[in-house]
Amino acid sequence: MEKFDVFIPSVPKDFNKLLFCIEQIKENVIGYDEIYVASPEPMPKEYRQDGVNYFTDKEAFNMEPYRFKWRHNWLYQMYMKMFQNVTKNEWYMTIDSDVMILKQLPFFENDKPIQWLGRDQNHQPYFKFQEEILGIGRIYNHSFINDMNFFSKKLTRYMIQSTGMNFKQFLEKSVAITNEDCHPGEPEMYGNYVYKNYPDLYVYKHMEIDFSGRKQDNLTDQRWTAEEIKRAINNYKNSHYHMIMLHSWT
Repeated sequence: MEKFDVFIPSVPKDFNKLLFCIEQIKENVIGYDEIYVASPEPMPKEYRQDGVNYFTDKEAFNMEPYRFKWRHNWLYQMYMKMFQNVTKNEWYMTIDSDVMILKQLPFFENDKPIQWLGRDQNHQPYFKFQEEILGIGRIYNHSFINDMNFFSKKLTRYMIQSTGMNFKQFLEKSVAITNEDCHPGEPEMYGNYVYKNYPDLYVYKHMEIDFSGRKQDNLTDQRWTAEEIKRAINNYKNSHYHMIMLHSWT
């Protein structure tokens, strides 16, 4: 089995969830090497854990978010997850910091990487974007959107090379073609590119996920208390769900 790292983007509203997200990773992700966290500003001391590597977003992916003219922070985070440069191994899993893994999850099976799939989705602006930039639409018969994905840095390089552009040109075109009706979704871009060009590389497995969400008043509100997060994890631990998502949004 190859070594792989864990990469977690986080924002202030989810910093208290991040602590539990990391605990669940340590308990349930089989065989990872190192954990890396990226946040818009340096992570406050009260949310840091020993043995975890912390970076700012700019250190992980040096692009100005405001270059995207529509939902810039969201799209920047997608590209950061796909093109970050702080993890040390070729393979890495990404997971959002409001996601709690409840069951043991391997990421290799007989030396083949595993891509875990959640519920099927069909968000057309994602496929319009990848048709514009990669020349492919939805190839696989299930969505790759899962708030947790498994990437190869080598394959993301090959994906860019397949366009005939260098990385700078790829970013320039990404910004130029993005709008409400045409925008990137990093799991669909990577997943469909890999399946088209390397159909036998990954093992695809399905998982059960439950979603909970709460509205917040601003970008820093923490709408889930530590007690509520603990209770949610404990309540679901013996269920059939592999993960729960504790979202909050404005």
